[in-house]
Amino acid sequence: MALILAWLFVPEVAQDDVLRPNRIVSATIRTLPPAAPAAGSRLQHVEKASTQTCEVIAAQGAHVASTVEDARSGAAEDVRDVCPSSELTQVLEKCAEQPIQNAGGVMEMQYRCVQSGNCRICGDDLARRKEVLDEREK
Repeated sequence: MALILAWLFVPEVAQDDVLRPNRIVSATIRTLPPAAPAAGSRLQHVEKASTQTCEVIAAQGAHVASTVEDARSGAAEDVRDVCPSSELTQVLEKCAEQPIQNAGGVMEMQYRCVQSGNCRICGDDLARRKEVLDEREK
């Protein structure tokens, strides 16, 4: 299993430290299997597993909430919506605190989390995806 190494600036936060706007509060990188496709391209990799054709595509979800936990779970849910097989590799999650103006016009701090990775789609899920893409091209 290959290991992806990346340098991220994640400042240490003491208990009495005040979080500043747009400050990264968490970042996570997980490992991925060898020969994983590079992130960023729409159609990244096609493979044959016995008689089944699969594609690996980029998937991303983002969510804003008043707590980090809610923002993380919302971003993860958005990724699951994009990746029907739930076979997600090379997962990267970043969360940051940011000021947002509420309905009353008052600025309040919210958390924005983004989760991205590579989604493997096979079989019926892949057939449905191709049908949708074909419909969009018409």
